[in-house]
Amino acid sequence: MLTVFSLLVLLSLAGGAGGQLAELFARPLGAALGFLAALLPLALLTLGLEILLGQPPLTFLKAFFRLVSQGLAALGYRAQGLIEERKEGREVARARGKLRSALRGHQKELEQLHRSFPLADLQLRQAEVRGRLEDMRDMDESEMEQVWQELEGWQAQHAGLLSQAAADLAQQVSAEPAALQGEIDTLAGHIRAGRHELGAELPSTQASAALEELRRALVTDMTRFAQRAARLERERAAAQQLLAGAAGGRGKKRTSLGSSALIREEAAARKRRTAWEQLAGEFAQWRTHEPHYAGWPALAAAYDRAPTEAAAALAHELERRGYAALPERAEWQRRLEQGEFDGESAAGAALVEQAAAHQPPTGRSAVHAGTAPPSGLCCGPARRGPQPLAT
Repeated sequence: MLTVFSLLVLLSLAGGAGGQLAELFARPLGAALGFLAALLPLALLTLGLEILLGQPPLTFLKAFFRLVSQGLAALGYRAQGLIEERKEGREVARARGKLRSALRGHQKELEQLHRSFPLADLQLRQAEVRGRLEDMRDMDESEMEQVWQELEGWQAQHAGLLSQAAADLAQQVSAEPAALQGEIDTLAGHIRAGRHELGAELPSTQASAALEELRRALVTDMTRFAQRAARLERERAAAQQLLAGAAGGRGKKRTSLGSSALIREEAAARKRRTAWEQLAGEFAQWRTHEPHYAGWPALAAAYDRAPTEAAAALAHELERRGYAALPERAEWQRRLEQGEFDGESAAGAALVEQAAAHQPPTGRSAVHAGTAPPSGLCCGPARRGPQPLAT
């Protein structure tokens, strides 16, 4: 709404038909400020776009004014260079311009690195470079030669700072929860190989068909978890290899890594940490449903062999409540055994005994027994219905 209103005000300032409300807002601005009146709706427009794109407030304005200031500074230095070239001669002016350009390039790299790695050494170095730039117009050739030597030393120290920052970031990357990827991949492999109860498809009979929908939803979630974990692990391994090469070490050849690349890797590492946390939370929630599935296939098959009313009642409950019905397996087993449906109690008990002969000895599948996550890892509400978790 803010973006649309800003566009309408700009249209009214340009003489178009932006609507009565926009004209009511634009008329006093145009009368008081003239063409400068367009700055306010432009600022509101950028603010609206930042909200839509999820960017921090004033991101676009900061970037715009930074570009303007850099452009004005470049024009100023260019004008100053032309003046010096006319007064002192072309050779001296060219040498001064070349040195000034090198210093400003080093200053820009320091500023970029300081935004992501606020180190005291970087702040001190920026002050030293600014001081040399301010004294540039009064330097002769011998003084400029000394500044060149200082710049070479600063660049060497800067390379050391980059190497240390890369080493610190490499330690953070190596601490990312790669073990979670191994746990997910192992469990997904058991399901694919049929070594887990979730790996067996169920028949299309009434109760089993309803349970099959829940099984497919659980398996689909696990497949997505495995894909996401594998992608995060590939990105983590590639980043660790790059940062380890830039950090160097005893007996290792150091690779070059600029400030921009290091900043990108730091931002990517923060994004990966958030993704790992989200994946861990969703997987922990999935693990709250997975143990309750054990024993259900055999019980659903027993209900399918029971009177039609029994299978219909169980299928309806599974379809209506989804995962929330899985912890109630013992109750449904009792109802079948005691013959609460149209069948006889003895027949129900026989069916339950047949189901018990085919179910695992514990509440969890034999493959995954003893590997449950610590209690309290996820305490979110049980999911209703068989819809997969969002990726």
